[in-house]
Amino acid sequence: RKPLVRKLLDESRAVLVLGGGNRTAEEIQWATELGLGVVPLAAAGGAAHTYWEDRRTSPPALGGRETDLATWELLGGDVDIAARAAATLLKQAMYH
Repeated sequence: RKPLVRKLLDESRAVLVLGGGNRTAEEIQWATELGLGVVPLAAAGGAAHTYWEDRRTSPPALGGRETDLATWELLGGDVDIAARAAATLLKQAMYH
């Protein structure tokens, strides 16, 4: 699993995390080690929520720019609003 995931991450600019458990948390760690932007859809729960919650007051920079705290906060609320916030942050993470 690790070589396959690493290969995919090597070809990526950002990662959208939906839910997940321990394996997803491990994949988040690999993504951050590679310097990828991680956007957690916290409203989906699981590892995404944990990652988001741990960085709630100080979100990581995405795309070489500071992440807007208000947009980061939206990731944990209503699913429709969270999805729009995730799309905004993914654009930031992917195009720097």
